[in-house]
Amino acid sequence: MHYIIYETINLINGKKYRGCHQTKELNDYYLGSGIIFKNALKKYGKLNFKKIILCECKSLKDMIEEEKFYVSKEWIDNNDTYNLQTGGLNYGILSEKSKKKISESLKNGYREGTIKRPDNTGRIPWNKGKM
Repeated sequence: MHYIIYETINLINGKKYRGCHQTKELNDYYLGSGIIFKNALKKYGKLNFKKIILCECKSLKDMIEEEKFYVSKEWIDNNDTYNLQTGGLNYGILSEKSKKKISESLKNGYREGTIKRPDNTGRIPWNKGKM
């Protein structure tokens, strides 16, 4: 098993995404995750991204710890990155700058048509009539 920290670079605009990945095959074509990064993949196409391995770790625990270093608060606050959260299992913790990145990305996606608004026709909201 391989435990890697990687960086995926957009060859069009130079923006980068960093993350960790556990895999049996180093060349498994995994590029990354996250809403803004996945929207960029749709917009630019997978062929316009290049992944490089920054380091390989000995265990899952080591990989999670190492990701904290590579995906720091300074990294996510950089305008040239797609990351929204710091690394190391900090799920759900978003900075104000990250929230703004998400908002701008979604607005641009709706405007450009790369993101479709959900069709709620005929659906009853889960909270209808509840206080």
